[in-house]
Amino acid sequence: MTAILHHAGPHHDAYWLVKAAGELDIATLPLLEHDLHAALVRPAVPRLIIDLRPVTFLDCAGLGLLCRVRGRVRRREGWLRLVYAAPVTVRLFGYAGLTDAFPAHASVDDALQGIPSAARDADQAGGTGGRGGRGGPGGMGGAWGGWSGAGGEGR
Repeated sequence: MTAILHHAGPHHDAYWLVKAAGELDIATLPLLEHDLHAALVRPAVPRLIIDLRPVTFLDCAGLGLLCRVRGRVRRREGWLRLVYAAPVTVRLFGYAGLTDAFPAHASVDDALQGIPSAARDADQAGGTGGRGGRGGPGGMGGAWGGWSGAGGEGR
């Protein structure tokens, strides 16, 4: 697992971009957690984008970390936006009941503008926007153990 931390944007609209790659599981999370902590302690109001597109595996430990980071960011009145588009990733967030908490953004630019993929796709199709694909009754319960993008699904 690799994580790359970037500070980007003009000073008044500064945000942090964390690009995660590889497997995000209990064994690899400390590196990502370290980089996320670095991004959260610096600004008074954290603005954080996490690009998950290069991630090949994500399990409940990774989802738990994202939920904890989201809570920290929200307590400080900031925002956290995730970039992901692979169908298997979209389903994972849906199964965990987290699509409202973590709407998909197709690109870093969309995340920076706060345009979730569902709204962008609906606007392009002439629809009304909104989010679909909710899974489960909410929370992170369920009997799934994670996903692996290595099998080619969603690529």
